[in-house]
Amino acid sequence: MKKVLDHASELLKDDQLRFYNLQSGSQADISKMIELVRDVAQARYRATLPSIEQLTLTENDGFSIENPGDLIALLFETVVRINRNVELWYTPGAGGARGEINTTLNNFSHGPSSMGGSPDEGVKATKYSEALQKLIHIVTNRRPF
Repeated sequence: MKKVLDHASELLKDDQLRFYNLQSGSQADISKMIELVRDVAQARYRATLPSIEQLTLTENDGFSIENPGDLIALLFETVVRINRNVELWYTPGAGGARGEINTTLNNFSHGPSSMGGSPDEGVKATKYSEALQKLIHIVTNRRPF
């Protein structure tokens, strides 16, 4: 099984994604980014999640909401692919990556509605690639408040 940290490292080999998200290129910074995503998800679900070193992806492009590694990777990859703010990961609080991750998690679970949404409008998928495509579509088309 592929580790989420390895998936994130491979993703950030892309020069454009690295420019906007990880100018340092360091593995320590990638770990901090994944840890932040994990912290946001853990706070939302009020559950202790495995350490970032233990998070793995479901095999063969599978996606399961029961696998915290799939959710953490999906949130991370969505934010990284959408982000065009070089300061996002370095800005503390709701105005930075924490706020964007939280909003993306809300879009994942409740869809694009600015008034709370519904679980019926959230992302439903059995393949990671399909979940990523759906979540990116929701995030890029979400309605303003």
